Amino acid sequence: ESDNLASLGADFWSSFIAKPKRKKEYATTVPTVPRIYLEETGRHALAVSWEPVGREYHYFVEKRGMRYDAESQQIGAVWAPHKIRFEEKDGRVYARMGGLSPDSRQIFRIVTVNPLGEYSVPTSPVVIWTQPAAVVPWRKVLMGVVFLLLGLLLWLKWHRRRVDGRAYAPA
Repeated sequence: ESDNLASLGADFWSSFIAKPKRKKEYATTVPTVPRIYLEETGRHALAVSWEPVGREYHYFVEKRGMRYDAESQQIGAVWAPHKIRFEEKDGRVYARMGGLSPDSRQIFRIVTVNPLGEYSVPTSPVVIWTQPAAVVPWRKVLMGVVFLLLGLLLWLKWHRRRVDGRAYAPA
């Protein structure tokens, strides 16, 4: 079995195996984002905003995920950075997270970073559900099929009368 796993390549498996990480040192002097506002939620994306703690600070978002730990040979939850576009306007910082699954629970937190590279204590985890996948309006689809079949039957009836050489008139 190990030969099969090795044949896939180290790059493939490295994305599933959690690498030993050094524990982040949090600086209590770096301010934490006080409150997060939900701006919009969709099937594959969600947007949040917050008031900036200062112009010189930067932010990153950590998303909760599951990874396999090679040392303990168990699956565990980890906080991993999530790629996000940040935009600052109207005195607020907006973050849009994309590439999410429909009807799934998203857990994330925000960390502030000062110009020296020191991290703030992360915000409390925020839990938001994305919207469910699109529901097919079966009643409308069924009615459309029925009208399509009725139209086809009427056209065939009219066409058959024209082919027989008779004038189109009710019998």
